[in-house]
Amino acid sequence: MEIEDNVLHLYDVFSTRPYRLETLLERIIPEHAERVICHFAPLGNLKGLSLEEDADAGWMIRSYGDLSLPDSFTFPDISKA
Repeated sequence: MEIEDNVLHLYDVFSTRPYRLETLLERIIPEHAERVICHFAPLGNLKGLSLEEDADAGWMIRSYGDLSLPDSFTFPDISKA
């Protein structure tokens, strides 16, 4: 997590138990923050959340031949590894 001017950048959340992202954000967002950017794909819908594509980010998988990945190898599930 880092704060740049009035923007809070949240890169990831690690927890040993389930949590509600809305509750976490209420606790960590500074008063002067006008925008929160999650650099991950939150599960479920969040009030006030809008999705924007980040052309500089992404996944690239290079394969040779026939590559068959299991269904669980999708973003964001692969990022939980």
